Amino acid sequence: MLIGYVSDEDYTALPDVAVDFERGGQVVYSTRSTATGAILGDLLEGEYRATLVKAGYGSKRVVLSYQVGGYPHSFRLLSDSLLGAMSPKWVTGGERAEFASIATGWRRSSLSLSAGTTRTGRVPSCR
Repeated sequence: MLIGYVSDEDYTALPDVAVDFERGGQVVYSTRSTATGAILGDLLEGEYRATLVKAGYGSKRVVLSYQVGGYPHSFRLLSDSLLGAMSPKWVTGGERAEFASIATGWRRSSLSLSAGTTRTGRVPSCR
């Protein structure tokens, strides 16, 4: 039976994700996602805590209510790579801009200014 799908932050299917389903503190079913990101298994209807793990991605625990023949659950794992964006996307001389980032640990970041100078600093983890 199809339980759900697992993907990354860009909604790209993630194959070979380890998935454990727990009930009452005991693992009752373990499986891995397929090449299309599908999570297949034989679960009884009810409440479960799903734990999803894949190297290079942040682990996730989710409480879900499973129903046979119900709508598949969508699970997303965020990659360990640095994600970021400028806000606003462009500015003119003298205006301010902010750089927002998401990282799983400390990263060194450098910004090039239009005058050709570079500033470097540490970016803290969001965890």
